[in-house]
Order: sequence, then structure tokens, then C-alpha cells
Amino acid sequence: MNSLRFVTMLMVLLTISVVANDKVKNLKFEATQEHNTITEINKKKATSNQIDRNFKVIVWNIFKGVKTDLYKEFNRMCHEYDLLILQEAYSTKEMNAMFEKSPHHFTMASAFIYKPQNLYSGVITGSKFQHTKYEVIRGKYKEPLIDAPKLSLMSYFKIKGHKEELLVVNVHAVNFVPMSHLFEQLDGIYNYIKKHKGPVILAGDFNAWKESSVKYLDRMAKKLALTEAKYDPDHRKRFVKKPLDYLYYRGIKLKDAKTLNLPHLSDHNPIIAEFEL
Repeated sequence: MNSLRFVTMLMVLLTISVVANDKVKNLKFEATQEHNTITEINKKKATSNQIDRNFKVIVWNIFKGVKTDLYKEFNRMCHEYDLLILQEAYSTKEMNAMFEKSPHHFTMASAFIYKPQNLYSGVITGSKFQHTKYEVIRGKYKEPLIDAPKLSLMSYFKIKGHKEELLVVNVHAVNFVPMSHLFEQLDGIYNYIKKHKGPVILAGDFNAWKESSVKYLDRMAKKLALTEAKYDPDHRKRFVKKPLDYLYYRGIKLKDAKTLNLPHLSDHNPIIAEFEL
């Protein structure tokens, strides 16, 4: 069995586990439309209108909340972070309640809807600061199984003592597709970031598990003058020995970066970083 077929089978099993009461033949997904892509949670909890000089970030694919210990530990471990860059959020009652208990304001960009239960899934960015604006980039190509393109969420934040804003790009890249389809999504992100003159954080689950995709991502980062954060030890999730999650930055100083080994909370391990402006 080749690697692509093996991974596709694993994704089918994962989907079945998320909606365990439904039969496979009843699984139905629908891409979101532009008018219902964005959901905001805890708008009033963003009490500051600008980012402080020092701030902490966590980057994490939370696996749709499949591992239920996540709901018990999420707020305990995440309350200290100023920016939460999360992938595979799912609009279940349990996950919505988890976010509502958080001290962060969340903006969720949904890629698809699981129609039998009307559940939305996508990337979500949480912050203790008010964003000035956000935008969504939708990839051109659909991912198999969910029959929907993946999204990237761009959020802007004012910086204390600076004229330029911080651009935070939350990425969940398309998977199980020809590499040209992934490159198209990365090109869209590249064309967006190159127009921004201020500091940038680019982070998320890039699904870059082929050598060609890793090289493409590296070239993109170099052209945008982005630096890749490094970790020791590196607990990031890997497939065929390639890490899937990345954190890049520009125009800000990285004080510390590491990964946490938390397999009981998600199938991905989080990246955490501390920055200074």
C-alpha cells in the first residue's frame, strides 16, 4: 500500500471517529460560502487595542477535539498565551464552550460544513488583543473526502509604539492532492504577504510531507524574508519523517521557541514561542 493511499484511509477512519453515530454512507460535507465563512467568539474579551512589546504564541492543530482530554486542559495550558493560532477547530457544543471559557477573542474561518449535524470546521485565531481587520484566502482546489478547499485566515493587530501592524497568517494547507494544488494555495499566501511591509507571523499545519513541498515552502519563506523557528527537542508531528507544522516570522525578535509533547490532547503537538517587538 503506498503512502498516499494509507494516509487517505486514516483520514476516513478519523472522520468516522468524529461522527461515530453516523454510517459512512451518510457522511456529507459542503464547502462554506463567503457569507458564512467567519464566526467570532468572545468579542468583548479582547480588552486591549494593541499588542504589547512582549507576547507569547501557541500554534496547534487541535484534531477537531477528538481527544476529549483537550476540553479539560485547554484553558489551563493556553491562558498564558496572547495569540492562539489553531487548526481543525470544530463547532461542536463542547468546543464552543471551551472557547467561551477562554480569555481570548476568537475569529474562526470555516472551510467546510458537516451537514448532518451542521458543524463547521476550519482555522481559528485567538487573541487577547482587538484585531483591526481580518481577511480570508480560499484555495482554488478541493481536498478529497471533505470536497472543499482549505482556508488561510489573515489577522491584523496594532503594535504598541509602532506605525506598522502585525500580520498573523493562520494556515491549514490542502492535503492528499497533487503538489501543484498545494503550491497554488501557498502562492496565494505568498502574494498576500508580499504586499505587507510590517512584521509577520506565518504559522500552521502546512501538510508539507513531500520533499518537493518542503523545498517550495523554504523558497517561499526566503523570498518573503521570513525566518523559520527551530526547536530542540522537536516534537512536531511527522509523516514520512517530515514535520507538518511550521512557524515563520519577520520583523520581530524570537526570544524562545519550543514544542510540547502532548499526544493525549491531539494528534499534533503544539509549537510555542515568545516574541519581542
